[in-house]
Amino acid sequence: MTVIRLGAADRVKIKVTKHGLDGARLISEMLAAAGMTAVLGHVFEMGLAAVSEAHLAASLSNLAEPHEIGSMQPIGVHADIIHENLRTQPGFLRLPSGPGLGVNLDWDQISYFRTSI
Repeated sequence: MTVIRLGAADRVKIKVTKHGLDGARLISEMLAAAGMTAVLGHVFEMGLAAVSEAHLAASLSNLAEPHEIGSMQPIGVHADIIHENLRTQPGFLRLPSGPGLGVNLDWDQISYFRTSI
Protein backbone atom coordinates (compact mmCIF):
# COMPACT_ATOMS: atom_id res chain seq x y z
CA MET A 1 0.00 0.00 0.00
CA THR A 2 2.84 2.39 0.76
CA VAL A 3 4.24 2.00 -2.76
CA ILE A 4 0.79 2.72 -4.20
CA ARG A 5 0.15 5.72 -1.92
CA LEU A 6 3.53 7.28 -2.67
CA GLY A 7 3.39 6.51 -6.39
CA ALA A 8 6.83 5.02 -5.84
CA ALA A 9 6.75 2.52 -8.71
CA ASP A 10 5.30 2.07 -12.17
CA ARG A 11 5.03 -1.67 -11.65
CA VAL A 12 5.28 -4.04 -8.71
CA LYS A 13 6.71 -7.56 -8.77
CA ILE A 14 4.57 -10.15 -6.98
CA LYS A 15 6.13 -13.35 -5.67
CA VAL A 16 3.79 -16.19 -4.73
CA THR A 17 6.62 -17.86 -2.79
CA LYS A 18 6.81 -14.78 -0.58
CA HIS A 19 3.13 -13.83 -0.21
CA GLY A 20 1.24 -17.08 -0.91
CA LEU A 21 -1.60 -17.33 -3.40
CA ASP A 22 -4.07 -15.32 -1.29
CA GLY A 23 -1.55 -12.56 -0.53
CA ALA A 24 -0.43 -12.36 -4.15
CA ARG A 25 -4.04 -12.07 -5.33
CA LEU A 26 -4.70 -9.33 -2.75
CA ILE A 27 -1.64 -7.36 -3.89
CA SER A 28 -2.76 -7.72 -7.51
CA GLU A 29 -6.25 -6.47 -6.64
CA MET A 30 -4.85 -3.44 -4.77
CA LEU A 31 -2.63 -2.60 -7.74
CA ALA A 32 -5.53 -3.00 -10.18
CA ALA A 33 -7.67 -0.66 -8.07
CA ALA A 34 -4.86 1.90 -8.27
CA GLY A 35 -4.60 1.46 -12.06
CA MET A 36 -1.21 -0.25 -11.81
CA THR A 37 0.09 -3.45 -13.34
CA ALA A 38 2.17 -6.17 -11.76
CA VAL A 39 4.93 -8.49 -12.86
CA LEU A 40 4.68 -12.03 -11.58
CA GLY A 41 7.40 -14.48 -10.77
CA HIS A 42 10.68 -15.44 -9.26
CA VAL A 43 13.74 -16.53 -11.20
CA PHE A 44 14.85 -19.59 -9.20
CA GLU A 45 12.09 -21.91 -8.08
CA MET A 46 10.99 -25.52 -8.19
CA GLY A 47 7.93 -26.88 -9.97
CA LEU A 48 5.43 -26.39 -7.15
CA ALA A 49 6.13 -22.66 -6.95
CA ALA A 50 6.18 -22.39 -10.75
CA VAL A 51 2.79 -24.09 -11.17
CA SER A 52 1.32 -21.93 -8.38
CA GLU A 53 2.47 -18.77 -10.12
CA ALA A 54 1.30 -20.03 -13.51
CA HIS A 55 -2.21 -20.72 -12.18
CA LEU A 56 -2.30 -17.28 -10.58
CA ALA A 57 -1.08 -15.65 -13.81
CA ALA A 58 -3.86 -17.37 -15.73
CA SER A 59 -6.46 -15.96 -13.34
CA LEU A 60 -5.37 -12.30 -13.10
CA SER A 61 -6.00 -9.58 -15.64
CA ASN A 62 -3.60 -6.82 -14.58
CA LEU A 63 -0.29 -8.62 -15.09
CA ALA A 64 2.34 -7.35 -17.47
CA GLU A 65 3.98 -10.00 -19.63
CA PRO A 66 6.30 -11.79 -19.86
CA HIS A 67 6.03 -13.49 -16.50
CA GLU A 68 9.24 -14.39 -14.74
CA ILE A 69 8.39 -17.95 -13.74
CA GLY A 70 11.77 -19.56 -13.43
CA SER A 71 13.49 -22.83 -12.77
CA MET A 72 16.34 -24.14 -10.64
CA GLN A 73 17.93 -25.83 -13.66
CA PRO A 74 20.16 -22.88 -14.66
CA ILE A 75 21.99 -23.22 -11.33
CA GLY A 76 22.41 -26.97 -11.70
CA VAL A 77 19.39 -28.34 -9.80
CA HIS A 78 17.59 -30.77 -12.09
CA ALA A 79 15.57 -32.56 -9.41
CA ASP A 80 12.10 -31.35 -8.55
CA ILE A 81 9.49 -31.98 -5.87
CA ILE A 82 6.66 -32.68 -8.32
CA HIS A 83 6.36 -35.60 -10.74
CA GLU A 84 4.98 -33.64 -13.71
CA ASN A 85 7.19 -31.99 -16.31
CA LEU A 86 5.61 -28.57 -16.85
CA ARG A 87 8.26 -27.30 -19.25
CA THR A 88 7.71 -29.30 -22.43
CA GLN A 89 8.57 -26.37 -24.71
CA PRO A 90 11.25 -23.70 -24.03
CA GLY A 91 9.74 -20.44 -22.82
CA PHE A 92 6.36 -21.95 -21.96
CA LEU A 93 4.83 -23.64 -18.95
CA ARG A 94 2.01 -26.16 -19.35
CA LEU A 95 -0.83 -25.65 -16.88
CA PRO A 96 -1.90 -29.06 -15.58
CA SER A 97 -5.52 -29.92 -14.94
CA GLY A 98 -6.89 -31.81 -12.00
CA PRO A 99 -7.63 -31.10 -8.36
CA GLY A 100 -5.74 -28.36 -6.57
CA LEU A 101 -2.77 -27.21 -8.61
CA GLY A 102 -2.96 -30.35 -10.78
CA VAL A 103 0.40 -31.79 -9.74
CA ASN A 104 1.55 -34.70 -7.62
CA LEU A 105 4.25 -34.23 -5.00
CA ASP A 106 7.35 -36.41 -5.13
CA TRP A 107 7.70 -37.31 -1.46
CA ASP A 108 11.09 -38.98 -1.96
CA GLN A 109 12.50 -35.72 -3.32
CA ILE A 110 10.85 -33.73 -0.54
CA SER A 111 12.52 -36.01 2.01
CA TYR A 112 15.84 -35.58 0.21
CA PHE A 113 15.64 -31.77 0.31
CA ARG A 114 14.25 -31.57 3.86
CA THR A 115 16.56 -30.03 6.46
CA SER A 116 16.44 -29.99 10.23
CA ILE A 117 16.96 -26.82 12.21
